[in-house]
Amino acid sequence: MATELSEMRRITCEERLHAIIVDCCDDYDAAIELCWQFKSDDATEGVPIATLLSPGDAHRFVKLIKAGVEDSFVRPLMPDKLLQFLRGISPADDDVAQYHPKRTVRILRKGHFEINLDAHYATFKRRRLDLGPIGFRLLFHLLQYPNCVHSREELVDVAWPDGESTDLRAVDVHLSRLRKALKTGPGRRCPIKTVRSCGYLLEVKSVP
Repeated sequence: MATELSEMRRITCEERLHAIIVDCCDDYDAAIELCWQFKSDDATEGVPIATLLSPGDAHRFVKLIKAGVEDSFVRPLMPDKLLQFLRGISPADDDVAQYHPKRTVRILRKGHFEINLDAHYATFKRRRLDLGPIGFRLLFHLLQYPNCVHSREELVDVAWPDGESTDLRAVDVHLSRLRKALKTGPGRRCPIKTVRSCGYLLEVKSVP
């Protein structure tokens, strides 16, 4: 357990981190500042973050997402929800090969997209995307039903299947992140389109 960024740097030098859990219950402002620091530091910027909130702080969820947090859980915490978050984090490729050397890999390919469901990562135009668990779930759902409009309410159910979060603005924030990850260069068009008053659409074209 670490309480300062300096301690986290020391830990990352000694061990490979798969996730960071930040407890916001004692001091919300200090905790969110710590999240900003984690996402700004080279050693921890790519590590998924989850936060623990007091019941009265549930409305702060969107602000935490803007600070780089992948998911938030309101106390009292159900252990299975935290485990679901941890299972959704992409394992390293060598770990997958070590534990499943003969396993048939499940891959979804459409257009320039490819999603590896077992290794839990996605590529676009052969470029690996930096996605957290929620971004991965959203992309997988959009890719299953491409060129169709998906409402924000539908995407809330996809991103937070336990029904804990119902804030539609959180979907907008995560879709904005996903769009940023999909852009391959200046001036390039993003395949995720906003359909006014309806929702979002993932445009997928066939590859010759």
